[in-house]
This record gives sequence, structure tokens and C-alpha cells, in this order.
Amino acid sequence: MELKITQTQLLLFVCLFVFLTQTLVVLEFVPLLDPLFSGLRLVVFLLLFVGIYLKRFYITPIEKGLMLYIAFLGSVTLLFSDTITPLIFQSINILILLIFFKFFNIKDILCYSTLILSGIAYANFLLTLVFPDGHFYVEGKSAYLLGYNYNSMGATLLVSMVVNAIYTFRYGKLRINLICLAIVSCITVLFVGSMTSSVGVILLALYLIVARMKTARWALKAFFAGVILFNLGIPFLQMEIDNNYLVWFIEDVLGKDLTFTDRARIWLEAVLMVSDSPWYGYGLRDAAWFEYNFNVLTAHNFILTMLLKGGLILLLIFIGIVWMSVTRANQHKTPEINTLQFGCSSLLLMMSMETYSMVLIFFLVFLNYFSNTLYLDETTDHVCEA
Repeated sequence: MELKITQTQLLLFVCLFVFLTQTLVVLEFVPLLDPLFSGLRLVVFLLLFVGIYLKRFYITPIEKGLMLYIAFLGSVTLLFSDTITPLIFQSINILILLIFFKFFNIKDILCYSTLILSGIAYANFLLTLVFPDGHFYVEGKSAYLLGYNYNSMGATLLVSMVVNAIYTFRYGKLRINLICLAIVSCITVLFVGSMTSSVGVILLALYLIVARMKTARWALKAFFAGVILFNLGIPFLQMEIDNNYLVWFIEDVLGKDLTFTDRARIWLEAVLMVSDSPWYGYGLRDAAWFEYNFNVLTAHNFILTMLLKGGLILLLIFIGIVWMSVTRANQHKTPEINTLQFGCSSLLLMMSMETYSMVLIFFLVFLNYFSNTLYLDETTDHVCEA
């Protein structure tokens, strides 16, 4: 079969490579690489926004939710925060992702994202084996290719597995890569000792084995319910853990204490701050603000971070966007959708302990919303079928 790559497919691959590399990979280890990719991301944004979005402008229901999300977060940030730079970059990233999913073929997005994210995962794995304590130094601190500490890499590895699995289940391609990627991802997070990432990544890897079974949907529902209870119980209710099996799992298997490595203190302080401004929070803040208030760089919990950004209003807006996306995805209860939503649940479990890039979160949100296009008839050949 002769492979023909169209200009649109080439544009998508290049833009995805620049965007995913710039937003997910730590590039400071090469002095010129970080500003180069930052500049290229701006070029990608202008190219996609002016050349595609404005020329083919129409508004989808999810965009109304996104506009409300950005407008409210922007208003709170302008009122209470001393910097709007994080808001600008987050808005640009969300819009770039939206353009990818709205105007490009989802089959190509899955294919090229799998290739790019797999390459990053394999490179991170090799560097981790050679330099287990950090691949390079940034401002005197060790850093990894996929994050500034070893807990940061798990989310990218998990999303790469989800994307590869969806493509494999739907189109029957890249099976060997999925197996290799799952093995490499599990070994990586176990090797660096990130228990939060290890639990999420390993659970997803195990689910891939049963995703085609009739009971897979029930397993997904049970797992999601457990994740929600855990997210509500641990950080917000400060629930005492007195179940012997759970204590054994946390202390002996995960190697953590019942304060989750001082996270309990951070969560309590965050809850107290949220209670002082429950409806609209404090705006989008940088790492310096978190370090000043909590002596750490993040709140180590996604829901608490969302409440600190924009209070209950922003959280409800975000939940509405997720609900809209998941409802559309559930029109097709297939192994692909089950895997996608199990991956989302695994990421939510991991985000009960860590804070990850919004790029990864919105990538999965848009993948849910636009997943119905997976089931359209397509005849275009592309590189993953070569």
C-alpha cells in the first residue's frame, strides 16, 4: 500500500510535536531549546487560530462552557492575582487543543499523539535508567525529562497509554507499541518510586487486559465511585484511616505514612484558605504563591487547586464541561470509551495526591467530547498504517 501524507496531516504532526514537547517536556537542559519551542508554540497558535479557527468559525456547545470557564477564571485572576501570565498561557493551550480536536481527523490525532508521546516516554525511560536521581539540573535542582520531580512523569505516561490503547482497540494498529509502552511506563514509575503514579499507571495497564470483556463497564463504574469517595474523604473530610487492610496497603505496599508525606497538612491549610473565599477563590497563581502559602509548589490535589483558583463556581463550571464531554462519549459504550474513561478515573485518583498539567486534563476532556467522530467511516491512509 502506497502511503500518502497530505499537507493537513503533515501540519497536524508538526503542530502536535511542537505543542506536546513544549508543554510536557522539561527543556531547560539545553539553553536555546526552551525559548525556541516557546516561540514555535506561539507560531503554532497563530497559524491554527488565524488560518483555521477564524476562517472556519462556528461554536460548539463545549466552547460555550470553555468561554465561561476562561472568562470567570480570568475575571477572578485580574481581580485578585498579581500576574496574568499563567492565565494567558493556559488559555492559549486550551484553544490549541480545541482546534486540534475540532478541525482535524481524530484518527490522525490519535496516531500522531501516540508516536510523539511514546517517543517521549521511551526517551524518559532510558534517561531514568542512566540518571535515576534526575536527568539534569535546573536552578541547582535535579529534574527529569517529564517533570521537575519524579512524581510528575506519571500523568504523561498514563495519557500516552490511553491514546495508544484507544487507537489499537479501534483500528487494530500499534499493538506491539502498546504492550511495550505499558511495560516501560510501569517500570519507570516503579523505578523512580512514585507510588501515586505507580498505582494509577498499573491499574490502567491491568484494565487494558479486561477492557474488551462484558464486565469492563461495571469495573469502570465501581472504580470511578471509589475514586470519587477517596477524593472527597481524604483531603476534605480528613477521614481517619482505620481499616487494617488500607493501612497495610498505604504503609507497607506504598511505603507512605498516613499523612501521605505531609500532604495532610497541605490539604488542611488549603481547605482553610478555601473556606475564606469559597465561591470565587484567589485566581490563577504561580508556583511562588503556593510556596509562600504552603511551603510547596502545588496543593497536591486537583479539586483543592481548582477551588483555590476559582472557588465553587469554577469547579462547577469545570464539572459541567466534563459532564457534557462524558455524556457525549457514552453514546458509544465500547472498549475504546471504557479505556478512555478508566484512564480519566486513574488520572483523577493520581490527582488526589498531585497536580498535573491542564494540557493533559483537557486533552482527555476533548477526547471524550469528540470521541463520537471515532465511529465515522474513514478511508484516508496515514503513517500508522504503513
